[in-house]
Amino acid sequence: MVLESLMEFIKSGAGSAIELITATNLSVGGIIILILGVIFFLGWLAVGIGGFILWIWMLVDCIQRKFSNKNEKIIWIVILVGSIFLGFLLLHLLAAIIYNFVVRKRKVTIKLNRKGK
Repeated sequence: MVLESLMEFIKSGAGSAIELITATNLSVGGIIILILGVIFFLGWLAVGIGGFILWIWMLVDCIQRKFSNKNEKIIWIVILVGSIFLGFLLLHLLAAIIYNFVVRKRKVTIKLNRKGK
């Protein structure tokens, strides 16, 4: 019913927000819930896209980094690539964050300490 009313409103031409509310029979509470739903969706979309960019960045870093142990590099690549296939609950984001703090930040700190001596 609401969708049909909305389609009729769109076909008739753009009107004011009050006309839209009247045409779709939405209450103020319904409008608030709709706005909050859109904000919630956009927030999770931003987290997902940001997490994917961080994951790509950490994967590229892992591939280019020279580890002291070759097995360590293979293990991190398997963890990072495997996490994208088990991507429920943003597991790839968690794997990228763990890699960032365990490997990437540790190596940067070691390099800074050597330069300071």
